[in-house]
Amino acid sequence: MHRWKKQSPCPRHPAVAGRGTSVETEYLIVGSGLTGATIARHLVENGRDVLILDRRPHMGGNVHDHWHPSGIRIHTYGPHYFRTSSERIWSFVNRFADFYRYEAELLTMVDNSLEHWPVVESYIEKAVGPDWEPAFTGTPSNFEEASLSKMPEQIYRLFVKGYTEKQWGVPAESLSADLAGRFAVHGDGDKRLKRSKYQGIPRTATQSS
Repeated sequence: MHRWKKQSPCPRHPAVAGRGTSVETEYLIVGSGLTGATIARHLVENGRDVLILDRRPHMGGNVHDHWHPSGIRIHTYGPHYFRTSSERIWSFVNRFADFYRYEAELLTMVDNSLEHWPVVESYIEKAVGPDWEPAFTGTPSNFEEASLSKMPEQIYRLFVKGYTEKQWGVPAESLSADLAGRFAVHGDGDKRLKRSKYQGIPRTATQSS
């Protein structure tokens, strides 16, 4: 349980804080990940009384990190980095931390060779030929058709089909076409995983302002 409080004339309401106990608060937020913590911060800065409940003993959700005794910062729930193209959002998070510039490049093993993901057009040209065309035309009705509308079937089977079916545990043709919006074939040689204007990993926490 985390309590953020400022003086406020607004009425407060009882909220359960634990077995057999209760507290009064204006706003109860369940979960202290990026969304919950951001909402709480804005409410407190506007004079509201906020109570945050989280099943974990820390704030930050899956982006929580901590310092190892060796001095290394460890991402508690696996690697995460922050990215946005919004000037407003970037200015907001920089109130609380300095950031190392970090732009991820993802490599995947394909036919005993490390290749970039998302797929770059130069690889398709090398594997299929310069005159390649997408394997599907028309309006896709599922994930497989949406993926094939971006690439030849050979590339789809090498990079997408097996991984996706293992991830979701169902055939690719049973998944929504919208899921294919998570990736694209990069034709400009840009091999970064994401293209957000601002990308980084927190260096150290700073005083909020």
